[in-house]
Amino acid sequence: DETNSLVYSITMTANNTLTAIQQEAAQSNMHIQSSQLHLNNYNEYIEKKTKQRVQCIRDITSHCCTCRGPHISKPPFTHVKGEYRREPTHVHRQGERCLFLKKKRDELRWLDEVLSKYGNNRERFEKEIQNRQMDAEIKKEELSGTLANTLMLMDMALP
Repeated sequence: DETNSLVYSITMTANNTLTAIQQEAAQSNMHIQSSQLHLNNYNEYIEKKTKQRVQCIRDITSHCCTCRGPHISKPPFTHVKGEYRREPTHVHRQGERCLFLKKKRDELRWLDEVLSKYGNNRERFEKEIQNRQMDAEIKKEELSGTLANTLMLMDMALP
């Protein structure tokens, strides 16, 4: 009777310990997946911002205040013979006080700032994922160690 009580006590303690470690390991795996998802989303965000920066530079260089948009150096063809001009109708002009250019330059500065932080942020995400993976490995080792100790105690308790 005393042996059964000891075995029961060892079993219950081991069960509680193993359950707790399993839950911590599962939570650790969820954190790893979440961090990897955040890193993927961040990489996609940076990719979009890189494309946005290219478009912003294109908008700044092609903007003409006279055209009120991209500079059109040659008008489109007309059906009347001889109406196509080989020379541009006006010079590409960018005014100093142009609100569009000011807005685009501000956007370009902001994009440059965001993209300059990419390396540090990516490294931080990768370190976080690596730390969480190490934690998960530690939990697995604890789980196997606890299981081995429990089996040893049960082996000692049984006659």
